[in-house]
Amino acid sequence: MINKESTIKKYKKYMIAVLILIVLLIIFLILRERSDQKTSITNYVKKNQVELELYVNEVLKNRPVENEKYHNYTVSYYENQVQFDVSAFGLVTNTIYKGFYYSVDGNPCGFQGTVVDFTKDGNGWKWEEMDGDNWEYTEKIMDHWFYYEIHF
Repeated sequence: MINKESTIKKYKKYMIAVLILIVLLIIFLILRERSDQKTSITNYVKKNQVELELYVNEVLKNRPVENEKYHNYTVSYYENQVQFDVSAFGLVTNTIYKGFYYSVDGNPCGFQGTVVDFTKDGNGWKWEEMDGDNWEYTEKIMDHWFYYEIHF
């Protein structure tokens, strides 16, 4: 009887260890995919600049556009900006949005056309909420094209 209980305990410990490893692997893969997303977005814009600018010109002529699909991206027009949403990840009070946008005047824009006070940060610009934990980072990819990441 003791051997059987001992075997069951060992089996449970083994299964718990396997489950923990699986969860850690999933977390690692999600984080790796998220960190590679900036590079993927930047490369996509550079590779498809001509096609994207033809599309943006159509959007600018026929605005307003909201939640339109372009390939797998959701596209919206805001004053001075055509935004391509690539991903949204997280829970209600802790969500990360990533994507890219075309700025008509070539200057950095806030998420969904919001006017924000950016400050220079590394290769890009950052905005941080005064009394909260929301922030946005945007970085120029090429003339008129910017990468964005925002945390709510």
